[in-house]
Amino acid sequence: MLPLGVLLLATACQLLTKKEIAAVQGEAYTEVKLTPRDGGSQCFYQLPTFTKSVSVDVTRGNWTRPEEALRVRGVGDEAFWAGNKAAGSLYVRKGAAVLRVSVGGPGTEKEKLAKSKRLAAFGVRRLAGALRRQQAAALRRPNDVFASVVDLHPAAFSLPPAVGE
Repeated sequence: MLPLGVLLLATACQLLTKKEIAAVQGEAYTEVKLTPRDGGSQCFYQLPTFTKSVSVDVTRGNWTRPEEALRVRGVGDEAFWAGNKAAGSLYVRKGAAVLRVSVGGPGTEKEKLAKSKRLAAFGVRRLAGALRRQQAAALRRPNDVFASVVDLHPAAFSLPPAVGE
């Protein structure tokens, strides 16, 4: 059986709700675009004010600290901020999953970091819940190797809709 820590837990578009993004960015998204990637996915949450849009990636596997990154405390197992006033991303590791959150719009680097951290906390909570459900399912079928392999494919694992949608 494959280790539970390497399972892909959710797509990036399953991690944040309209209500959560609206609470942080002042607007709910009007459109989402999911881009599958090797080992994960990226979601672009488009807001009515395009420059305030939010980008989220979720991947599994190797965790590499971004160059020139500052350590951030209080979210995930470890987190780093890489960026400046114009653009930046918060990278958060939770188990074997890595979440990257980038918010657009006006504001200082400190404000963008705070917004990214707030959104990352919502995403990490959903990832942790998905892992608990995945582990419980694996315990119910410990000898089912096929099911463990199927669970590795992003299309094979879906979460219920996020609260507030």
